[in-house]
Order: sequence, then structure tokens, then C-alpha cells
Amino acid sequence: MAVVFLGINNCSSVIPNVARERTVMYREVKDLLGFTLHGLMHLHSYPMIGYYGSAYKKIPNWWIWLYYMMPTSWALNGMITSQYGDIDKEIIVFGETKSLSSFLEDYFGFHHDRLPITAVVLIFYPLVLAFLFAYCIGKLNFLRR
Repeated sequence: MAVVFLGINNCSSVIPNVARERTVMYREVKDLLGFTLHGLMHLHSYPMIGYYGSAYKKIPNWWIWLYYMMPTSWALNGMITSQYGDIDKEIIVFGETKSLSSFLEDYFGFHHDRLPITAVVLIFYPLVLAFLFAYCIGKLNFLRR
């Protein structure tokens, strides 16, 4: 019971300072956050418009770098290739007979022998984002005037 009382007492003494700093932070970060969110939305949605439902070869050359930067494309590559990339069953696609693995290579660009690279990239993404988060929290201070 004493621990609960001390915790509530300590929190109530800090609340006025937190409220004052919160308004300053909201005012200064609001514009930066809106700009960043808008930019990330465009970066996330543009490659998917060209990717889903269309062939890998149809992605314009000026968007291919963004395709390789998106974790969504790597995740789809890993999931589809690990499940279907080694199956040599014949299927009929667009009026011609192909093996399933060759269809994935020709249409989507998913190669079963590149599956370890996909795994490394998918492990690399959260590590890089965690490092960037830790760096930005430590070094960037938006409350300076």
C-alpha cells in the first residue's frame, strides 16, 4: 500500500511540468510529424500500386530502387518463394505450360536460390530501424529553441 501511495504522490508532483512541456512538444513536432507521415505514405503506396497484380518486369526503371527498399516486397518474396519456389509442378499460365518455380522467376522475379538473401534483408530491416530510433532519440532534440 505504501508503494502505491508513493507512486501516486510522485506522479502528482510531476504532472504540471509534464503538461507544460507536452504543449511545447506538440506544437513543435506537429508540423514535422505531418510532413513525415505524408512522405512515408507516398513512399509506401507508390511501389504497391505498380507491384500488386502486375509483373515484376513491368515496374518502371525509376521505381525499382523503391521496390527493393520496401519490406513488403521482401516479405512477399520470402513467403511465396519459401512455399512455392521449389515446386516443379506444371501449371497453365496465360495459355502456356510452365513449372510453378519458373513462373515465379519469370513473372515475379522470385528466385528460390536467393531465399537466404531475403532472410538476411528481412532480419536487417528491424535492426536498422531500431538503430535509427535509438540514434534519433539520443541525438535529436526538438525542444531546443
